[in-house]
Amino acid sequence: MARKSKEFSKLLNQKHHDDLQQKGLETLSNRADNDIDIRVHAEGELKMSEVIEEFMAPYLKQSESPEDQKSMIGMGIIAWNLALLPAKKRRKERNIILNALCDNQKGVLSDADIAEFRADMVHLIESLIERKLSLFKNIERRIVDFEMQDSRGNVHLSVMSTI
Repeated sequence: MARKSKEFSKLLNQKHHDDLQQKGLETLSNRADNDIDIRVHAEGELKMSEVIEEFMAPYLKQSESPEDQKSMIGMGIIAWNLALLPAKKRRKERNIILNALCDNQKGVLSDADIAEFRADMVHLIESLIERKLSLFKNIERRIVDFEMQDSRGNVHLSVMSTI
């Protein structure tokens, strides 16, 4: 009897995982431009959600909540896409992003705290870019969007990328 119960539980978990995946894909499809051809993962094709999870694994271990994980994934995707640019353009775009992040902190943080926040963000983004270039250098797909679904402690990542 216990064996059937374990198998049934396994089936329910798989169904729940599949439902989360479908919901994430539908959300991404709804946010995409009508001009974009959406293709769901094909057999044998690289799943960018799995790549991003592996890319971000050391950083996600430090995240305390699904919201923290989503923020960290967002920073990882920014760094991933920056890493695809030539070095000179990468630095320029990184600074534009950092300026926007710091501008969002004005009125919330003091100038000294904003300077520390900027330094922390530079360190994070640069370490992520270095990780992308060293471990995932052969993957040249740009991340267009992502969606995280959190249900019953299970977090599922869906990623939309270029082909």
